[in-house]
Amino acid sequence: MDQLTPEGLQVVNALAQRFGFSQEAVIQMMFAMVRGRGSMAQFNHHEFAGSGQWMRGGMLMISDMFNHALKARVDGLCQAIAAELDSQPDLFPSGSVQSQSQSGGGHSLFEPDPRDTWWPRELGSPSSMGAQNAVRYAFFPAAARLAIEANGQVTVYDTGAHHIAGVSQQQGPGGAVVFTTPSGSISLASLSTIGGGLQAQSQSSQSQQQISPSMLPLAGMAPMQGMAPMPGMTPMTGMAPIQAWWPPELGTPSSTGAQNTLRYAIFPAARRLAIDRDGQVSVHDTGDLPISGCTWSDDQKEVRFSTSDGRSLTLSNLPEARPAPSVPSPLPPEPPEPPAAAPSQSAVLEALAKLGELKEMGVLTAEEFAAKKAELLQRL
Repeated sequence: MDQLTPEGLQVVNALAQRFGFSQEAVIQMMFAMVRGRGSMAQFNHHEFAGSGQWMRGGMLMISDMFNHALKARVDGLCQAIAAELDSQPDLFPSGSVQSQSQSGGGHSLFEPDPRDTWWPRELGSPSSMGAQNAVRYAFFPAAARLAIEANGQVTVYDTGAHHIAGVSQQQGPGGAVVFTTPSGSISLASLSTIGGGLQAQSQSSQSQQQISPSMLPLAGMAPMQGMAPMPGMTPMTGMAPIQAWWPPELGTPSSTGAQNTLRYAIFPAARRLAIDRDGQVSVHDTGDLPISGCTWSDDQKEVRFSTSDGRSLTLSNLPEARPAPSVPSPLPPEPPEPPAAAPSQSAVLEALAKLGELKEMGVLTAEEFAAKKAELLQRL
């Protein structure tokens, strides 16, 4: 979703005329609302008195806090945009606020971006998505399907009764891809392929009976020895990097994922877990916990995370990591001044001759001449 459709521009122009803002200001607010998944917006525009924040339910903050007329216009604009976004059934993944409160507007506000929907269209909207190294996945529980993209090639798998919550990949060439579920971990090789769509469903029941005992759900995500290459998947190289939404000082995550309106990224080297929920990013200290996946829905009060050793914990168990205050680097010491070069013999003799001339002219007394002469002779 990179730009508005003609219908979307008509909505923008109508809202601009209705609330007295420019088209540019309304477009900026609309994309801020999209980033907040229709329930909140963080904006910064001079027509809105600079930076501010709006949240569904009546919360609004702007810099000109006593300008009640402007606050009423901004709040009305945000509520109107939220209603328009509610009418877009495919704008957000299933389980978000919008998918539960569609108003059926019958028009599309945004041009679809093919990069946003890389799985077969017949699968619908995923409940969760994620990425690990060069692999992307999307899980469709209603269809019991898992879509995998590697190096531009998409393969669909039958998940059966498994509920996919996260992904991890063993390091090194041909590393095994492992998914976390509430009942444990499963390898990608243990899932039967459907191909590129839903036409080969009868194949799944036959393939499930041929699973090797060595590919049963793994305990604690132990490395799988001798795992066969994943069928139909080319080497995972050259995939475009995922856009970073976490603090840059955390580096590159070992894995990322999404669950409804929440995104997460895991940084085991830094012992950090980054969370993006409704546009608000927080960083948590994981300590030595091997975080491997996330399970959460809008009707749950707590976000729960699973570990590779089978434990389950809530986000409140992970303390929020505060950024360390920046310490200015000390200035390097100034280099010592080089010693003054000793005067040459010709320079000393020239200075003695000038002293003699000054004595003859009466500028220097005999005592002053003798003192300066002795000082110059010591330099020879």
